[in-house]
Amino acid sequence: MTDFTICNSCDYPGSFETSEDVQLVKSNVRKFSHEKFSVWRCLSCGSLHSKEKVDLDYYYSDYGSHKVALDYFMRSAYSNRLKILKDHGFKGQGKLLDFGCGNGIFVKFLCQKGFESYGYDRYSMEHSDTRLLG
Repeated sequence: MTDFTICNSCDYPGSFETSEDVQLVKSNVRKFSHEKFSVWRCLSCGSLHSKEKVDLDYYYSDYGSHKVALDYFMRSAYSNRLKILKDHGFKGQGKLLDFGCGNGIFVKFLCQKGFESYGYDRYSMEHSDTRLLG
């Protein structure tokens, strides 16, 4: 299996070897709690990478966020998320794309709050329309 040791996100790619931020991270999903990943941050752009190849189809096939309902607790969590977005300059004009939206309940929440928002998630039948990606 090939390791991923060069950043593929920036023009001046950093590497696993030169990264000052490398951690061995244990999965926080109960089903995969026995698995660990070497996660490193690119010095140039700050993006995070897994050194080992990750089979996303395997991990997302039964992902928990695809089953979550928009209940009181999620509305509270999403109200906090919306506040953070506003604190970072989101004014609500234009469109918002939730990339990796799961079952789309954050998108639904934003629409209920009057925001024009859309969701894309490769692992969701309802939200896998690639036309949203431009």
